[in-house]
Amino acid sequence: NPPVEDYIENRGITRSWFEPIGFGFAPDSWDGMQSHLSRMGLDRKDAVSLGLLKPRQTGGHYDYFRSRVMIPIRDINGQIVAFGGRIYGQGDPKYLNSPEHALFRKRSVLYGLDAAKDGIKREGFVILVEGYFDQISPRVRGVENVVAPLATSLGTEQVRLLRRFTNDVVTIFDGDEAGLRAARRAIPIFIAEGMEPRCLILTEDKDPDEAINRIGADAFRSMVDEAGSMIDFLLDSVQARHDLRTIGGRNLALEECIPVLREIADSKEGDYLIERFSSRIRVREDRIRQALQSRVNAVKK
Repeated sequence: NPPVEDYIENRGITRSWFEPIGFGFAPDSWDGMQSHLSRMGLDRKDAVSLGLLKPRQTGGHYDYFRSRVMIPIRDINGQIVAFGGRIYGQGDPKYLNSPEHALFRKRSVLYGLDAAKDGIKREGFVILVEGYFDQISPRVRGVENVVAPLATSLGTEQVRLLRRFTNDVVTIFDGDEAGLRAARRAIPIFIAEGMEPRCLILTEDKDPDEAINRIGADAFRSMVDEAGSMIDFLLDSVQARHDLRTIGGRNLALEECIPVLREIADSKEGDYLIERFSSRIRVREDRIRQALQSRVNAVKK
């Protein structure tokens, strides 16, 4: 489909990369996949179980992916296990993944890891981004140690996958409230696996795809090299929002930190982390432990 090819190329991805990435297109049709599979003589039940077709309530089936730029999702060995589809034109949702099935569990796959694992070993760290094009755009520009979760919150299995290759992770977030929420969710998962991730906050661009297209690969690498601790990012944001010179400000800061502390207090690094939070938000360690215990007791009741 030439207009679709032009769309991908206009995103800064040359045609020489179309085949290595595996781009495809699902036409704006309710039965294009059905017709294709029928011509191949493949069982429709298999297509339903793999999420390519969906049953109609009135009988028959329809194509799950329609009018979408298609991106294969591969496991760590490079085998295609699912697809992601980016809407071509207007429509919701913007991105649509294959539903989970026998070969595909979102929390056990990281997009791009099959292509990035050699780069991760070579560079000694991995860059964790949010979306498909956030992984693809750096890759085609020579930044090869980039992976992405699949439109879901990062899970323990995915962190353990990364740990097979490196303990050094740089996550890239937007510098807004959504980025802060993502950091809050991610910190306990990494800490539980004995890792303290670094964090890069984008302020001039909405995502890594836009950033690397604007500033180029070398500047992007330099920006990644400056990434600091994700825990410090969280604490910096807390300090920026609350006046820690006042008792009220410190109490508000503690309230904001408690959900994260509750998740990491029992880790091997728990004592050190409580001390670290205590120093930054100017709340005594025993006060933090008291607040944590109060939350535990409240949950038990």
